[in-house]
Amino acid sequence: MRKKNSKNNSGIQINDSIVLSLEKKQRNNRSLISCIIAASGLLALLMSFFSMFYLSFDTFSVMLAVLIFSAIDIFISVKKGKAFWLIPVILAIYGYIVYIKFDEIVAGFKFSYNTIYRMTNYTKSDYYIGLKAFDKYECITVFLIAAIFIIAFFIYFFTIVKQI
Repeated sequence: MRKKNSKNNSGIQINDSIVLSLEKKQRNNRSLISCIIAASGLLALLMSFFSMFYLSFDTFSVMLAVLIFSAIDIFISVKKGKAFWLIPVILAIYGYIVYIKFDEIVAGFKFSYNTIYRMTNYTKSDYYIGLKAFDKYECITVFLIAAIFIIAFFIYFFTIVKQI
C-alpha cells in the first residue's frame, strides 16, 4: 500500500498507513502456575495448622488423602466444563462416606476441639467429655480427611477455575 500524506494549512499532518503485526504464539502457563499456587496454599494451610496444634493421627493416611484430593481437584479445575460432571458424583460418594462415618467424624471433631481448647485456654480440662467409647487416633484421622476434602475442593476450585 502506498502511504498517503494529506496536508492542510493548519499544521496537522495525517499519515494513513496500515501495519499488520503478529505476536509470537506462547504457551499459556496460567493453569500450571495456578495449580502450583493452589497446591502450595493447601500445603501451607495444613502445615501451619499441624505445627500449631499437636493432634495424634495417621500421618500417612492423611497425606495420601491430600495427594488424591489434590489430583482429583486439579483435574476437575483444569478441565473446567469437560469434567464438571464429576463434581456431583464425587460429592455423592463423599456424602455416603460421611453418612457411614458420621459418628467417627463428630468424635474426631470433639477430640480435635478438646486439644485446641486445652492449648488455647491453658487448661487441663476437656470441653467435650464422654468420648471413651471412641478411638482417638482413628476418629481424628477420619475427621481430618473429611475436612481436608472440603478445604482442598474450595482452594483448588477458587484458585484454578477463577484464574484460567
